Amino acid sequence: MVLVLPQPHSDTGEKVGLPYWIDRVLEEHSNVGGALPAEPIHDLRISLRRCILIADVMMDLDPGCDWKAMRKSARRTFQRLGTLRDSQVLTEWIEKLGTPGEASTDALLAALKKKHEQERIDARAAIREFDRKQWRAWRRECAKHYRRVLSDRPACESLVLEIWENVRELNRRAQRSRSLLAYHRLRVGLKKFRYAVENFLPSMYPGWSPDLKVLQDLLGEIHDLTVLDQMIVRSRKLFEEAVFAGWRAKVASERSTRLQQYRAKMAGKASPLRIGARDCPRRKICAL
Repeated sequence: MVLVLPQPHSDTGEKVGLPYWIDRVLEEHSNVGGALPAEPIHDLRISLRRCILIADVMMDLDPGCDWKAMRKSARRTFQRLGTLRDSQVLTEWIEKLGTPGEASTDALLAALKKKHEQERIDARAAIREFDRKQWRAWRRECAKHYRRVLSDRPACESLVLEIWENVRELNRRAQRSRSLLAYHRLRVGLKKFRYAVENFLPSMYPGWSPDLKVLQDLLGEIHDLTVLDQMIVRSRKLFEEAVFAGWRAKVASERSTRLQQYRAKMAGKASPLRIGARDCPRRKICAL
């Protein structure tokens, strides 16, 4: 069977690949500063996540650079900023679904605020301890190894196909079980696939990027709403029963809408991950 991809697109610019994402990591690290605003934190984690994916792939393909150390550094900073980012996202959802000045909305926001300061302390430490000099060295040393692998098209096609096959299986399990945990695993796998196409088959990426972004956003919001629901359950003592049930119903409705949108997007022949009906003996990724 064959993975189906869009026609190559030549206008990708330079906004992909290891050198670009390391530059973005350094830029967003500077933008975060001591104030820790939500958007630069989010953008820094996005850039770090790309570097983690690239390092994961490159560890198997080219041992000539210290990919393990770069991945470890990226993961450490990514995770240390994660709890603060989660609180920022939950705050946005509570403000969106709640009513300003209403008691239960204020109670949820206050519960987040109580743990917010410690998260900010931890995040500031992560930013302060980030080794910019080492990351600039990795940019110089590892970029040439990355470019050498990128020039080997068959190798890149094979690795992307392998990741795609895993996503196809994760999607099958999620659609069959309807488990929120299965959809979370699918979200992680789809994100890895999107970043792999973006950075190892960049000429293919623009044609497929819109669909992959929509799917990733839907699964991301499903995950956010699940985390919010868990927070509401943990905060049950803050509410009267009717208010508690009302919050959970609102969250469930928003999540159900996104699940339906995801399933509709993946249904039938128009599915972005559809399988072609012909054999592909060389296991190459073919054009749509």
